Amino acid sequence: MLAIVFGVCACDQQAMIDKLTPHPAAEIGRSVIDEWRTGKIDELRPMLSGELDNPDTLAKLRSLSAGMPSGTPTNVKLVGTYTGEHWASGKAKQTTYNLSYEYQFDHRWLVANVVLVKTGERTEIVGMRAETHDQSLEQINAFSLAGKGPLQWLFLLGVIAMPLFCLFALVTCLRTPMRRKVWWALFTLVGVVTVSMNWSTGELGFSLISFRLFSASGVAQPYGPWQLALSFPLGAVWFLVRRRHLIASTPPSPPKDVPSGAG
Repeated sequence: MLAIVFGVCACDQQAMIDKLTPHPAAEIGRSVIDEWRTGKIDELRPMLSGELDNPDTLAKLRSLSAGMPSGTPTNVKLVGTYTGEHWASGKAKQTTYNLSYEYQFDHRWLVANVVLVKTGERTEIVGMRAETHDQSLEQINAFSLAGKGPLQWLFLLGVIAMPLFCLFALVTCLRTPMRRKVWWALFTLVGVVTVSMNWSTGELGFSLISFRLFSASGVAQPYGPWQLALSFPLGAVWFLVRRRHLIASTPPSPPKDVPSGAG
């Protein structure tokens, strides 16, 4: 049941990242972050896009670099990667690499992101950002019950209870003498209109147009926060409300023939 509720179970997050890692873009991104955090901003200027190569942005990059942990990191790993391709003006093919790295120092972690765009043989930096933490992303975004508020507890109970309610409606449907049983059975599993929650922060989101099996889910990207979701169990509720009418509108089954001589 927990596998159904959460959808994604704990697994080797780094193995998933490794399968998606683009080479040599990942190595280029790592070298860009290394030069940035060590204050070598001028060495990055040939790669900066026109929008970034200006005095204000360069001053901001230097200011952020000064606030980063110094020294040699004890561990560095790629914690996020996205690759996308599209055709720019003039029918030039562009590839975008969005890469995030986590640097571990003695008691601090630096999470830095760089966005690279490759057009032909040229690779440009079109975005950079960084932030420091007192814990690793794995610790920050781990699914934990500690320190959660009443709303988060209520939401978690809903994520557990909603699939059970849908299963109850499904079993009831399968045991009910009625027409179109298969279609109604499938409908009992459908939820609409979704409220989502970032489990790490408690932040809520809302989606008016959505369809979700079992009316609940829990998903986490590698090194990212768990996203819990609850939907209104329209199929289950509608079936239970209509059940008596469906039974009444279903003609009784014809009696079975009694073998001659029986009795």
